[in-house]
Amino acid sequence: MVVAVSLQIIAMQPPSPKPETAPANEFSAARALVQAEYLLDDGAPHPIGTEANAKVRNRIISELDSLGYPVETQATFVCSTIWSVCGQVHNVLTSLPGSSERPAVLLTAHYDSVPAGPGAADDIASVAVILEIARILSAEAPLGNPIIFLLSDGEEPGLLGAEAFLAEHPWAAEVGIVINLEARGTSGQSILFETTENNSWLIDAFVTHAPRPIVSSVYDEIYKYQPNNTDLTIYETAGIPGVNFAFFEDFAHYHTPLDNLANLNPASVQHQGDNALATVRAFGDLDLLHPPAGNSVSLDLLPGVILRWPKPWTFWLALACLLVWSRLAARLIRRGELPVRALLWGSVVFPVGVLGASVLGLALVVAISRLAGAPEPWYAYPLPVRVAIWAGTLFSLALTATAVARRAGFWGLSLGVWLWWALLSLLLAWSVPGISVIFLVPTAHALFLLLGVGLTRLRLSPGTRETAASMALFGASSLWLAFALQTESGAGLELGLVAGFAVGLAASALAPLFALPEKYGHLRRWLLVGTGVAVLVAAAIASWVPAYTEFRPQRLNLLHYEARHLGEAYWLMENLALSGISAGGVIEKAGHAGNFGELAAVLPWSGGQYLVGPATPTTMPAPKVQLLADDHIAGERVVQLQLQSHRGGNQVTLHIPKAAGLKHIDIVETSFTLEEISVENGYQTFDCFGPACNGLRLALHLESNASFAVMIVDSTPGLPPGSEAIIQARPTIASPSDEGDVTLIADQVWVDPP
Repeated sequence: MVVAVSLQIIAMQPPSPKPETAPANEFSAARALVQAEYLLDDGAPHPIGTEANAKVRNRIISELDSLGYPVETQATFVCSTIWSVCGQVHNVLTSLPGSSERPAVLLTAHYDSVPAGPGAADDIASVAVILEIARILSAEAPLGNPIIFLLSDGEEPGLLGAEAFLAEHPWAAEVGIVINLEARGTSGQSILFETTENNSWLIDAFVTHAPRPIVSSVYDEIYKYQPNNTDLTIYETAGIPGVNFAFFEDFAHYHTPLDNLANLNPASVQHQGDNALATVRAFGDLDLLHPPAGNSVSLDLLPGVILRWPKPWTFWLALACLLVWSRLAARLIRRGELPVRALLWGSVVFPVGVLGASVLGLALVVAISRLAGAPEPWYAYPLPVRVAIWAGTLFSLALTATAVARRAGFWGLSLGVWLWWALLSLLLAWSVPGISVIFLVPTAHALFLLLGVGLTRLRLSPGTRETAASMALFGASSLWLAFALQTESGAGLELGLVAGFAVGLAASALAPLFALPEKYGHLRRWLLVGTGVAVLVAAAIASWVPAYTEFRPQRLNLLHYEARHLGEAYWLMENLALSGISAGGVIEKAGHAGNFGELAAVLPWSGGQYLVGPATPTTMPAPKVQLLADDHIAGERVVQLQLQSHRGGNQVTLHIPKAAGLKHIDIVETSFTLEEISVENGYQTFDCFGPACNGLRLALHLESNASFAVMIVDSTPGLPPGSEAIIQARPTIASPSDEGDVTLIADQVWVDPP
């Protein structure tokens, strides 16, 4: 198990970055990072609609101009088809002709960032990757298909740039396939984590051409169940095939000021660039007019070694494994080497041991969190908690296997454990084949080994059974311990249940080795004692080390909120990031700086709890809502409003009470209608980003004729003058994230029936 996970950790490192002196036709991370440094310049955040956003855009245009590309800017107002969000976007586009008039390959990344951070990884690194690829391709013979380069705006607030391109730009009709580049951390391998339907040809082309492909249908299936979206979502909804690449490690930097060039791993940029360039070249010569149907399941075994087969095969392969298991079990039972009672005892280990490992993993996470007095004490130093969970998992499996080892014997434990693996493979092959593959491959590997030992003369040679079991353990550990590490990188150790389950699956393959002769009984005792001690020591260390550091800081935003209709102003500090050891220091310092008091839900449209302190109102003008009309049209009430943000808020938000019965919103003088209006704390919300929001007219279609109060809020990144002491009160181990520190000014207007 140690060897398996060590080899996987080595294999999970991205390739070394190539220098600026690399051959001109190869991707160079060093050259791309020079571009990224130029694009970011002073390293300021550049969200949609800001001056910093315009500066980054102008630098992108300048770079494309210097490469000899004709550049086009798509400036337009657009609304999301998924959320109640609109905004003014400025997409940057250029293209490279193909050798024929065929559908185009769209290579895209977004250049806007969240307000809290500069977005070096998310997604300026990918923009720089595209610029480097544009340089390479401009000097080569044309590919068969044209290439469109799209650097989109407004991805962060709602995929608005992709919406605008697809809805309005004439080139959108020419797109035959999409390659989207993203990041959710500042390091790690570039993984093909999402494909659209009928993905066999996409995966085949990528795997065949990429120097070091990483792809697994397990990632793809899991991503479908997560509440995350990228620009590829927009194209997939429109039926355009495509692929999504991203790197995921060092998630602590994601959407914070630490997503900067200093923390961006050049090796990750190299891998992203290698993957993107190889995929563009591969897709550039595909027949995009007649894409073949069919899906594949895939699994990353080793760097550059991808196992894949047609999706329909999965069920039959899983069924074949179950039949092989049945054949082996029947033969051993007939020969008297496997009593039925031994098989029944052996089949207890998997459900009890793996369930125990999962529950113990969750219990350890909860216990360590309470001992440390912090919700995520592993955030800065995950290793002690990881050791505790993994050792606890081994303890659970060892305890269960030891309890039944005498009754089950080697074959009872082996076939008892791998029966569950075969059953899970078959069940998942029928329901989610993309995930079944990570169960099926270890099962097939183990049964092949056991079949070779159990049905041949090898069974008579000493040590062959144990060797086969050890090799099966190696196979299960290679996949499932790596999966545990990757899950931790993507979701955090707070999912102790998942980590315990993943490690428990790998450890279940260890069970047959507990049937060693009695003279080796001390090995079982050593393992039980060793893992038990490891759990206690690691848990103690985990509860003692600091929860946050400057490199992995606590996420903590400060807000200045003014309710002009009430004549009140407050400092707000988010409660979600406050607890335990580090929180004590934050609260103490902030208490001196801002006189923060008790937790309260201050924002009417949000149920979130904030620490609240008194603030001095600013002289900035409040946003306004002007009532233009209130009519009954076609049996429903239609209220026309105009939004006004006289201070030029970067974001304007309208909150309408749910009791008003809002059905949908029309953006006046446009074709946009918003059907899905988000609801929170009794309010339905509409968000608008950019200067075009000032003066925007809306038509609210309502079911109710009653009076209601509309609340308008405009927000700008950063805090007003006089906030220096509050900002300095935030320690160096805390950092703004996502929306970051923000100034909110709200006003309320009553709308009475005509």
